[in-house]
Amino acid sequence: MNKIAIAFAGIPMGLSTLAAAQPSEMIQNEILPMPNGDLELSYAGTSVAIEGHFAVVGRPGFSGSVDGDAIVYEYDNTLKKWVYFETLTANDSVDNEGFGESVAICDGAIIVGRPEFNYIDANGVGSAFVYLYDDTNDTWGSPTQITPVNTSDIQWFGYSVDITNDGSGSFTAVVGANQESHDGTNAPDGSSGTAHVFTYTPSSGWSSGTPFYPTAVDTRKFGTSVAVNGDYMAIGAPRSGSSTSSGGQGVSGGVVYLYDRTSGTGWSSPTILLPASITELNFFGSSIAIDDDTLVIGADGERGFDIDATAEGKVFVYTLTGTSATLDQTLFAYHGGVNDNFGTSVSVSGDVIVVGASEDLDSPSSGGSMSIFRYDNGSWTETYIASATNGEPDDFYGASVAVSGNNIITGAPELSPSSTLQFTGAAYAYKKSVCLEEIDFNDDGRVNFFDVSIFLEGFNNQDSFADINGDNEWNFFDVSLFLSMYEGDPCQ
Repeated sequence: MNKIAIAFAGIPMGLSTLAAAQPSEMIQNEILPMPNGDLELSYAGTSVAIEGHFAVVGRPGFSGSVDGDAIVYEYDNTLKKWVYFETLTANDSVDNEGFGESVAICDGAIIVGRPEFNYIDANGVGSAFVYLYDDTNDTWGSPTQITPVNTSDIQWFGYSVDITNDGSGSFTAVVGANQESHDGTNAPDGSSGTAHVFTYTPSSGWSSGTPFYPTAVDTRKFGTSVAVNGDYMAIGAPRSGSSTSSGGQGVSGGVVYLYDRTSGTGWSSPTILLPASITELNFFGSSIAIDDDTLVIGADGERGFDIDATAEGKVFVYTLTGTSATLDQTLFAYHGGVNDNFGTSVSVSGDVIVVGASEDLDSPSSGGSMSIFRYDNGSWTETYIASATNGEPDDFYGASVAVSGNNIITGAPELSPSSTLQFTGAAYAYKKSVCLEEIDFNDDGRVNFFDVSIFLEGFNNQDSFADINGDNEWNFFDVSLFLSMYEGDPCQ
């Protein structure tokens, strides 16, 4: 009877408070260290990417004294944290201001964009650099520079990038150049932006690139966001639309162009996505992500859960099948408000969607927030909200997000540690706790009072799952360990 007494006397004292305050999943987090410390005006976290045990953080360094770079981290399973691995830089003599504005990673390939914002000195054409992992020497090696076919205009080529594995060591990369203007030769008059698609094979190297132009009148900032995964590619043009546009979305309502190569004969003509709810200044296509058959599109100027909240933001989730895209669900930030810009950034991996709201003033730091949605029982549900632990207003936490499995990275590019150290930026890493899986007894992806009830019953019955420490005894140690795990203490 002592075991039963411990169970009932030891647990309920704090459980009512814990159950009420416990988030629906436990997340461990850390601030990623910069290898050479915090550098003023480096804007670390402007872009982030993650896959498997590697993560990349872009620091475009918008200062004449600070060159841009991209920092690679590797997850150390012994230390249970991310550690510095390598710094990526360009291999040419051009001013590297803007290098790291965009980053992406996929199966042993990293691509970094350098749009060359300082077009007075560098013409604003831009370029991108691709690094292939050298397994023999355990390094990302020297990059291959890729450039647009046309180099005569201000383009900001590299403003957005993405890359996908085509199998057998081959890759497809897409690079956005959202400032390139068109005279009607390759695209309608008055439209702007181009996306360039490059392919790589081990035998031939990188192709010279194929430009993709907008096809609709009033398409603007085409290439602001890009995503490619498998046989699907999406390109955002969030400034598209006018008061007379056929879609009726109004000025800067935004559109997304969707391409597929499911037929095996190359990329199809585009399908233009434009939800009926999109209106003026919604910026549909401000961010895009694809994983398998799931397409996620941010509209950070949309009215959200509060229909009176201007620029609260909204995210649209589509399912891709063959050549069609079906809108399945619209995601809101239920804690959102005016000018939160929910949907500034998006990322998807399996049953997890991460959304950044870079101007969420209702977050604890008033400097932005990140929301995690999980797919369960046929719908996406918001399960976790995070903000910077050391944040201040206008840090733009959530300006970039990336997810791979149970690992998440988000950037706060305008974080300033002090008045004399401005805009160093920062990147934050989050990881779903292993403890959650161990005590999620009903396998619903959450730890709450239902799991407590199951534990109590199992403890009374001396069921094996309630022997938390595995010593074949049911006593205070199991109760103490269960409580520690429930409260979210690190236990990996």
